[in-house]
Amino acid sequence: MTTTTPRPPDTREHPTTGGAPPATDPPWTTTCIYAHLTTPGTDALIRDCVAPLAQELVAQGRATGWFFLRYWHGGPHVRVRFRDPDPAAVDGFEAAVAAWLADHAEDRVDLDPGRFHARFSQPDPVPWHGHGQIVREPYLPEVDRYGGPRALARCEEFFELSSRIAGAVLRTGDRTKVFAVGLDLMTLAMGAASPAALDAARSARRYFSSWDFVDEASSDRDGALQQAEGLRRDWSQVWDKRVAAVTAAVQDSPGSTHGLWRRGIEDLLADLDRISAQDGLTRPPAAILWSLIHMMNNRLGISVHEERVLSWLASAMTLGWTSVADYFEDTPHALDRAYLEGSKYAVRTHAAAQWPRPPSGEAGHERPGGFPTVPLPAPAPLRHRLDEVLEDRRSSYGDYGGTLDLPVLATVLGWAAGEVESRAVQWGDTRIVPRTHPSPGGRYATSVLVNAWAVTGIDPGLYAYAAPGHSLVRLGPALTRDTVQHASPTFGSGQDRAANGPPVVLTDTVPAVLLLASDITSLRPKYGLRALRLLLQECGHLAQNLLLCATAAGCRSIPVSAFSDDELSTAVHLDGIDGFVSALLPLGPAPD
Repeated sequence: MTTTTPRPPDTREHPTTGGAPPATDPPWTTTCIYAHLTTPGTDALIRDCVAPLAQELVAQGRATGWFFLRYWHGGPHVRVRFRDPDPAAVDGFEAAVAAWLADHAEDRVDLDPGRFHARFSQPDPVPWHGHGQIVREPYLPEVDRYGGPRALARCEEFFELSSRIAGAVLRTGDRTKVFAVGLDLMTLAMGAASPAALDAARSARRYFSSWDFVDEASSDRDGALQQAEGLRRDWSQVWDKRVAAVTAAVQDSPGSTHGLWRRGIEDLLADLDRISAQDGLTRPPAAILWSLIHMMNNRLGISVHEERVLSWLASAMTLGWTSVADYFEDTPHALDRAYLEGSKYAVRTHAAAQWPRPPSGEAGHERPGGFPTVPLPAPAPLRHRLDEVLEDRRSSYGDYGGTLDLPVLATVLGWAAGEVESRAVQWGDTRIVPRTHPSPGGRYATSVLVNAWAVTGIDPGLYAYAAPGHSLVRLGPALTRDTVQHASPTFGSGQDRAANGPPVVLTDTVPAVLLLASDITSLRPKYGLRALRLLLQECGHLAQNLLLCATAAGCRSIPVSAFSDDELSTAVHLDGIDGFVSALLPLGPAPD
């Protein structure tokens, strides 16, 4: 079964709301500078005031280090942490910052607390602070988030480096350039952690999706995706040149912003590997790295929405997916013809170089763990003759009935995609139970996701059909009707049914949508370039089964292929690189 819900990395800066802080050696002092400014205004506060003053304090030996971040509890503010500081020096720092804010009083903006907090999905645990207030707070180190005590100490050193780099980047005074450098730094960090481009891109796509699971920050996934794709297409001639320029900057100017960042990341990852071998880590190095990338974006004033844009762009740049093909190109070099030729079997090579390799890992039908399971009633017998079902099947538009009974859904899923226990065989120590649809090598690389809006007997939600055990595994909340309708022109409202326009499926009347989720990694190691053809073939077998069984069970449906691929794939947390939504089928009772 295709896994659709990744475990998200913890990318939040947690509040410091009281209690005895864990002991740190040496101790840190935190000062919070509440400043009601625009993002460029906060940039100026950091660039022209905080960073120079903090660096001078360290240069004078009055603290052994410092770093900063931006945060929102109690209102927008800059948190500055000093390691082992002279108390009088911190007093002087705060006085100088207060004077700077007074001198720039005209830059203050009026903030409504209600509107400010509407950007976040969690209540603020800290009382609202006015512009210009400077407050001391205890330092509550996030030990587990950064891998454990030794790893945290090493990450704190990296916080210092990243703060110096951020200060240098902010000196450009240009938010567009800051955004571009943020993209550079993200791709450099990804490359250092995962030299294989495919692994790096997958990691970036997981990070993109992970924000759907972060309660604290609300973010428009589809908006970020559309913005990223717009930038990729509109500036397709720029990205490859930028990658080359960044690579040259790292190699030719190791003391540059980009060179210092890449070397800092490489050194940090090497130290984390050593710490892992000696003491172990509470989180994998990759998860720690993405937390560090997030905090660097925080220092640059890059929002969560912009981070999602950057991570999607970074995945495309890492894979070299920056050019945009002519969609209707009709030449010998068109992508479809090139793939068709490359994936052909040949008599001379089929039994040798192209012979399927032994599969790696388990077949793709294991049940995802850790999610609630809903047992399904046994499928009811289908008593219609096949010729009658084939004759009756229709591609149905219009009203889909509003609600669907769970036993009917269970019947469609059980006969179309379920196991056939009577055909089970024993293969060594493995018991193999085939299903009702053919699959290359029995890998079952396409699974059925059920987006239930109004199915009697189950709560609305997104479910995966588990053929072993004939059950539904709840993955999370249902996709909204707006998400599906926005992704596919086949879905619409009554107002969309123009007199001479194409017919639509009335979204508000659909009780459930079946999404076929395909995973090429289940087939590619064995079948190579043939895998995609086989995967789509399996999708077709499964879709036809579902359509015929729906007809036999008294339901209406239609196979939908007109949809925004990445919009739907990311909505169910598939990366669009290896896993993707291959078809949609709305399902509802047939009219009386």
